[in-house]
Amino acid sequence: MRTACVSFLFLSLLELVSPLQQIQIQAEANLGEPNAKFVLSTDRMRYASGEAILLSYSVENVGIQPFYMHPDIFPLAGWEAGVRLVLEDERGHSVGGSVAAHGPMPKGTTQNISEAIRTRWILLQPGSFYGMRTLYENASPLPPGRYRLTGTYFSNLLELATAEQRQSVKQLKHPILVGDHAFNDVWIEVVK
Repeated sequence: MRTACVSFLFLSLLELVSPLQQIQIQAEANLGEPNAKFVLSTDRMRYASGEAILLSYSVENVGIQPFYMHPDIFPLAGWEAGVRLVLEDERGHSVGGSVAAHGPMPKGTTQNISEAIRTRWILLQPGSFYGMRTLYENASPLPPGRYRLTGTYFSNLLELATAEQRQSVKQLKHPILVGDHAFNDVWIEVVK
């Protein structure tokens, strides 16, 4: 009886939303891709040459169900997950360093991935966000001009896992945020 009530409630809710929202709800109910928004921002649009850039980035759950995400969103995170930040000039040439992951997952690991996700990852509830604020410091002062800051959240867990480990993830009640996900671009200006 409980299953019938839940199914009825789910189907009743579907009648109240648009066809596009219905597809989203059904996809999430089948543990599809998490519905996440990736936001990158700076504290201002203009910086003096040599000044560190204060930036913030976050992952927001804009869906209707929770999802798991790796807690490592720090620049220079490990092999499982992290954030890559790249600063480019107006011509698209990288200036300064980009932040990327360290080495690959150690071979021969027998870790139960679904248990690691349940115990170590964040279960991000709908309407919640997880992020950080940090300084982006260039090794040498940037010359005056316009620059584009880009970011990518990545989680390589499933790519580096064995088939058996990937199969264990299907036991989870909620989807997981894996793969590469781009943040919005932010343009800044550097002045003398």
